[in-house]
Amino acid sequence: MANTCSYTARIRGKKQNVIDFLWWLVGFGPLIYIDKEEVFVPDPEDANNTKRIVRDLETGKWENGYVGRIGHWDAAVLANQNKNGEMLVEIEDWCAWSFLSAGIENALDDDNFGDCKSVPELCRIYDIRMEVFSEETGCGFDEYYFFDGRNEDGDRNEEFDHDDVTPAMEEEWTIDDDKDICWKWVKENGRRHKEKRDRNEVFFETKNRLFPHEFRVLDGDEWDYTNLGASMHLEEFCRKNKNSWNIPWETYTKKNED
Repeated sequence: MANTCSYTARIRGKKQNVIDFLWWLVGFGPLIYIDKEEVFVPDPEDANNTKRIVRDLETGKWENGYVGRIGHWDAAVLANQNKNGEMLVEIEDWCAWSFLSAGIENALDDDNFGDCKSVPELCRIYDIRMEVFSEETGCGFDEYYFFDGRNEDGDRNEEFDHDDVTPAMEEEWTIDDDKDICWKWVKENGRRHKEKRDRNEVFFETKNRLFPHEFRVLDGDEWDYTNLGASMHLEEFCRKNKNSWNIPWETYTKKNED
């Protein structure tokens, strides 16, 4: 089973540009003509694996623009708008493996067919600023990205390794592996006693102190918001806000059923 990565992002730009970006993210970008396809065939050099090949289609087809294994219909979206027609959207979602692999590298393959674009590429196309924090507990890392909308590499990225948490915990706590707890001596009312805490609880508390998920750029304090409603799913957001290529949600879902 593939590891999954949860992420929280803020996306800021002109209202229609943000709307179009989120349609792409959910996998319902404009229709793009594709004359190639990828298939997986048995790998002649390794019987336990398959090999990816790209082949020409006898008859081309129109495919939805998409990003990758990211942008789920039930992702939580909270949208705000200012007086200048800009929108700031906060989204909580998950993706496969990592934000880097699902949102960035997936669309950078030399053999991608044009219907797949990376998050930073879409930020450039739609002049969007996007700030992202992610957490992957299986392999043990957090990511941070800020895409400025001007270049496809973004202008800030960091990764935090969960292996750095335990040494920081041990500066304050004694870890009992058998009981899965942490303890330390504390003094209250003149008496000394052991304070015991759940190990995982202390772990994530320490991690959040070392690498806090606090937005550094798009904090929203510099402009007034008009709240556009309570948090909703990404599907509901897209249904309520039309894309600029004028293809309704129902057309996409019917096409996918066919």
